[in-house]
Amino acid sequence: MFASRCHTGVEGSASRVASVAVGAKRHVRMLALTAALPLSVAISQGPLAAQAAIPTPVTGTWAMLQVSTPTALTHFTPTIDAALAIPGVTGLSLRAPWTSLTSNLDIFADGVQITQAVHSSLAIRFISGVDTPAADLGNSTTIAGKPIPLPWGAGSTPTSFVPNLTFENAFRSMVDNLATFALANGIHLLHLPWYSGTTAEIYDGPEVTSAPGYSLQNFLTGYERLAAIGMSVAGPDLSVEFPLSGIGTRSVVMPLENYMSATFGSDNPELMVQWNTLTGTLPATQPPADGVNLSRQMLGQGDFNWANVYSTLTSQHSQTVEIYLQSFASNLPHYALLKQEAAAFKS
Repeated sequence: MFASRCHTGVEGSASRVASVAVGAKRHVRMLALTAALPLSVAISQGPLAAQAAIPTPVTGTWAMLQVSTPTALTHFTPTIDAALAIPGVTGLSLRAPWTSLTSNLDIFADGVQITQAVHSSLAIRFISGVDTPAADLGNSTTIAGKPIPLPWGAGSTPTSFVPNLTFENAFRSMVDNLATFALANGIHLLHLPWYSGTTAEIYDGPEVTSAPGYSLQNFLTGYERLAAIGMSVAGPDLSVEFPLSGIGTRSVVMPLENYMSATFGSDNPELMVQWNTLTGTLPATQPPADGVNLSRQMLGQGDFNWANVYSTLTSQHSQTVEIYLQSFASNLPHYALLKQEAAAFKS
């Protein structure tokens, strides 16, 4: 499907599939979920009682950047190199719109080259919602005049769920492609979106709640099915992360966390959930992370009181944080403090 720059890693993929099969046999109580999904979705996780820290390759501070073309990434390369040279910065978290990845993974391939050249790490993600290719939307609505996929399919009613298989199948294909690419290129962290709206986060806004077939249960079922697809590629060498912040999340977060914890194991080290709400303000709001590993992302670009930021990360037991690349500018007032705190946080 992709150009030659997208490495396939067939042997690694085959090994991962074998591992998934073994894991599925250990967890008989998950058969009902697996049967409810297309047969190609398998579930991968460790023992349900596992309590472990997330893998070291994904801990610490990540410099985050979104681009739509390889040319844009090249433009930022000097800034990326400067940020990755800071002790304690784990690597570059690179995200791209789904519409920029339909024919090749050149953006991520270039990210591999940039990070490997400075002996650093890469994490990858794609953005859905308004950036979902038109052919992959399936059942949809619009937000600000742009189509977004819905978590249930046409024909659903508030009391009956029909899956949005058009979106699910396309989502699964992209997840599989990115996981194979990651395993072939030494990438240990794969961020995944939901159906989403204008960002990769949860979107349960009025355009969704007023769409035919909506109910909270249908919404949650659609999201749970994406979580199962995402976790089908997770393993010892690849952690998966989903965002739990967004719009209309009050009735959504705890049921999703309960599902993740019960289905994939409490505090499963292969699964993280992220809140994109972190600022330098104290006291900070504690995200309701229960039975799941917590990661954070800064709320916006710019300068922050990094002592407060990292104090919050430590007190809330977050093991990883994403900071926009623009916040690493050396002319910002708290740049020296950021370097100091990032080094201490990683250690």
